[in-house]
This record gives sequence, structure tokens and C-alpha cells, in this order.
Amino acid sequence: MYAPTSTLLLEAAQSRLLSHFCKGVDIQSRRSHGGINYIVVEKQHASAAGVEGQKTLLLVHGFGSGLGFFLANYVWLSTSYSKVVAIDLLGMGGSDRPSLDKSPRISTLQLAYKFMTGAHDRVDEVVVPQSTKFFTSSIEQFVREEEHLFPESSPFHVAAHSMGALVAWNYMLSADPKVHRPEALILLSPFGIPSPPLTATRTTPSYALTTFRFLWENNVTPQQLVRLAGSQGRSMITNVLNRRFNSRWDKEELDLIAEYFYQITAAPASGEYAMNSLMIPLSFADPETPGRTNTGIFAKRPISLDVESCSSPAAANFPPVLVLFGDHDWLRFPNVEDFVQRANAKGYRFHYRLISKAGHHLYLDNPDEVHAAIHEWRRANKI
Repeated sequence: MYAPTSTLLLEAAQSRLLSHFCKGVDIQSRRSHGGINYIVVEKQHASAAGVEGQKTLLLVHGFGSGLGFFLANYVWLSTSYSKVVAIDLLGMGGSDRPSLDKSPRISTLQLAYKFMTGAHDRVDEVVVPQSTKFFTSSIEQFVREEEHLFPESSPFHVAAHSMGALVAWNYMLSADPKVHRPEALILLSPFGIPSPPLTATRTTPSYALTTFRFLWENNVTPQQLVRLAGSQGRSMITNVLNRRFNSRWDKEELDLIAEYFYQITAAPASGEYAMNSLMIPLSFADPETPGRTNTGIFAKRPISLDVESCSSPAAANFPPVLVLFGDHDWLRFPNVEDFVQRANAKGYRFHYRLISKAGHHLYLDNPDEVHAAIHEWRRANKI
């Protein structure tokens, strides 16, 4: 079916959304030579003062999302940072959409090999680093290209949500500490913490989960369902937003958000294939309730692998990290606290905090508490 979308429609939807929700700040929409759609946000008619206000923030969205979803955060962030540079990940949002053979997609040949041999790990050993690099290398290129936004004399911070947090973590690992390595990292409901459950605790998936995994592992994404719905895709998006956010916006605002979300969802498939290449759905025994089975989505290469393999001296030199989860966040598992404690025992500087009355999109559910947590953490670390 025909999906009414285009680059011009997407750009227009983004512009209308930001103009409505982000009054009192100056927003410049731009595009890098590498095809990254981004905005630069600064406070109008005033310069931020103090140590905090002298820094630049690089802001990264999560899976299937875009820079427009930080609509409730830009005004405050512009008072805390001299400028906020928000990007759309390559293959998502309004950024370029590389073709299938250049996207983070498990190929048909690799899928066939997995099916015939059962050697999932062998395929993942190739696909996971390639898919991770798809995103991190584009960020590295972006920071180099737009060096006027990231001067070496003024270290910058990175804040990232969900899958974007996993990408930001890997970008931090790959960034040259002598050139453009960020000074601090803010992980908003990060995907990749904690590790997947041990094999011994995994359970036989239900029929529904088996079907779900079959579609997942064959590169069927939620975005494809919206495209197949054609002109009805907008209604699907509107209903999803209303249910998730409990009708918090009036009709005009909901229409603006739904149109933006529709445009970034119905655009050609590319970066969304990271769903299969970087993530895996698993069912496992609930460690606190015998006989109960839980289901979750985990990173094939979690952040904990890097933490555990890092030497203590290297960990001590790693920039400070703030980890925020919503108190009813579906991505938060009980052993997140244990992970943070183990990381700090090794020399890392992790700070963990729960945000009240918030789910996975904590930056929209309770922006004031998220902002307060960032402010307090920065003051405590003098960054």
C-alpha cells in the first residue's frame, strides 16, 4: 500500500513540532555532509553562565525514534548547556537511509546459515560489530565534520536514550581520548544493561513468543506494519501515542506529534534493522518468583561485557556516567543495581537513579525530575 511520506513532509513535520513545543529557544535545523539530520538549540537573547553553561551536549534518540521526541527537554537543556546538538541516528529519523546492503541488517544468506546450522553466535560475531559500527562511525564522522560545534577547548557531554545509549556507550569506547572523546555520558533508560539471562535460566518460549521471535529474527519490524497500513498508518500511530501517554496532549499537539512520528516511521527501512542485529527477545525464569516466566529484550553484546573486560586503571580513567531509569520502566531489570555496584568496584564512576512516575520514555514522562537529576549529578562531579 502507498505510504504518504517524503523527506519534505518529514522536515515540515519536524519543524512544526519543534516550533510549537520549544518556544523561547533558537533552533537551527541542519544536515551534515554525511547525511545526518540534526538541530542546534540555544537559548534566545541570553548566554548561559557558570561552569555548566559552558558545555555542549550531544543528544541521541532511541530505536525507531528521532530528535523530535525530546520536545519537553530542549528549553531546560538550553539553559544548562551553551548549545544542544541533537542528531538523528543514521538510517533513522530524518537522516539518510542507506540501502539494505549498507544497513545494519542480517542478510538473507546469514539468516539461511543460522537456520540450517543453528550457529547463531557465529553470525552474531560478525553482524554485531558491523551493525554497531554503522552507527558509531557516522557519529564519529559527524563530530569531525562539525568540529565548530565541538571545539577541543570545550569538552562536550553525550546524553542518549535506549538503543541510542548503547550506541553512545560504544561511541565513547571508540572515540579518541586525545581529540573528541566526550567528558561525560548520560544514559537514559539504556538498552544493554544488564546482560541477557544465563542460559540455564532461560525457558521454552510460548507459542506467541515463538511466532514473535520468528518474525523478529527474519527482519520484520514494527515500522513495516505501519508502511503496510498505508494511509491508515497515521491512525495507528495516533492510537499508540494516546495509549502510551494516557491522552496527555490536546488534539492539536497530538496531531503534531503523531504526524512527526508517522513520517519518521514510514520512511524507507534502514537503521531499524538493528532490532534483529543488535537485540534478542528471551523468556527466562523469574529469579524472585518460582514458576513464573519473564520476557525481555536484551543486547546481544551488553555493556557489562565491556565493563567486566576493562582493566581497573582504564576504568578509573573512564568519564563519569549517569544512569537513569523510570520506576516502571519495562527495560529496567532488578540486577541493574548490581551491575552499577560491580562497575564502581572496578573503578568506574557510575551514578544510578530512579525517576519516579516514569516508564521507558522517562524524559517525556517526568522531564522535571530527569532535569534535576542531571543538574545535581553535574554539580557533584563539577562537569
